[in-house]
Amino acid sequence: MQRKSSKKINKNNREIAFDLLYRILIEDAFSNIALQKKVDNRPFITELVYGVIERKLTLNHIMMKYSKLKEDKIHDKAKILIYMALYELLYMKSEDYAVINEIVELAKKMLNTGAAGFINGILRSCQRDHVVLDEIDNSDFEIKYSIGSELLDMIKKSYRGKYIPILENAFQKSKVHIYIRKNRDGILNSLKSNKIGYKELEDFLILSKYDHHALADYFRRGEFAIMDYSTSSIRKLLKNILKVDSIIDLCAAPGGKTLLVADTFVDADITACDINETRVKLLKENIVRWGLKNVDVKVNDARLNDGNKYDLAICDVPCSGSGVLKRRPELKYKINYEMISELNKKQRAILQNAISQVDSGGYIIYSTCSILKNENEDIVSEYIDESVKIVDKTLVLPNEINEGYFACLLKKM
Repeated sequence: MQRKSSKKINKNNREIAFDLLYRILIEDAFSNIALQKKVDNRPFITELVYGVIERKLTLNHIMMKYSKLKEDKIHDKAKILIYMALYELLYMKSEDYAVINEIVELAKKMLNTGAAGFINGILRSCQRDHVVLDEIDNSDFEIKYSIGSELLDMIKKSYRGKYIPILENAFQKSKVHIYIRKNRDGILNSLKSNKIGYKELEDFLILSKYDHHALADYFRRGEFAIMDYSTSSIRKLLKNILKVDSIIDLCAAPGGKTLLVADTFVDADITACDINETRVKLLKENIVRWGLKNVDVKVNDARLNDGNKYDLAICDVPCSGSGVLKRRPELKYKINYEMISELNKKQRAILQNAISQVDSGGYIIYSTCSILKNENEDIVSEYIDESVKIVDKTLVLPNEINEGYFACLLKKM
């Protein structure tokens, strides 16, 4: 896809992009949160930042092809500037001269003339060599799909012979999904009048972009909630439950699943918990906005029993986020076996507590936004015996519309 010429791009945009990339890649900020706070309707910055993160290993491979220094000798700021320039040159088709000159000037400003010369040399060599993407396509999967070797290994083990679409999907642009609760016609008319494209899926809309101005009033009145469509597959599991009077959502914030359950079981008493006070505050705000009168919100560790019994316990456990790589591409380099091992400990403890929170005949929903079997089926299978059985489960793999999502409904016999 042809991009706008870089002559029309304000140099300051590259400085903003650099600052965001430094915070995400070096200081471990979340990409979606960092961009949301700093960028307002600046598609160039969004594309450059997400693009560099998505292709980091590919860009690093190209950089090292021309570098005379070992990787650990290259300053972090120099690496990011090189990644930015290479991404623009190879994937955004920006004008070579403008990109290289502006990146070199930024290097002089942020580092020194020596670093600027080093960066200039790499970019000029890449330019003269006419690096083509066909070369990358024939590289190892870690380079071609820019993914950490351990995460790649886990995906391969989880989806033997069927993992290529998952790797390719991580490069797609994440869409905005909204769950429509009320006033569907009003929301649709607002989207149309503001020329915002959308696709309808049941009671969800898949938006080409999110326009705060067009939807502000509807959002404030709780007539919709921002929520990935894949999450709504939990309702397939809820159809197996005829009636419940009491529900606990152990990892509730920011409240999407609480809302779906509350809209399904309108007469049930719901206790929504989270361990983080800041997230609980956000949860309370959402509960009030949505007008849910049957939900009690409190701070609680999902691993600890609150002393009460419920008909249904929901545990959307902390996970790697391997199903949301489109939204958080930096996870491609962070997810490894050590991380999964630590998460598994929490997942087991929370599921064990959820089982203890329901009476015989009660139900438990275990869910994650991971697509890895060692966070999903492998964890659930450890608790299946004479006293706990699987009633139903659902797995949504990332595709053009959805993020990845897993949920399993258990029943305590």
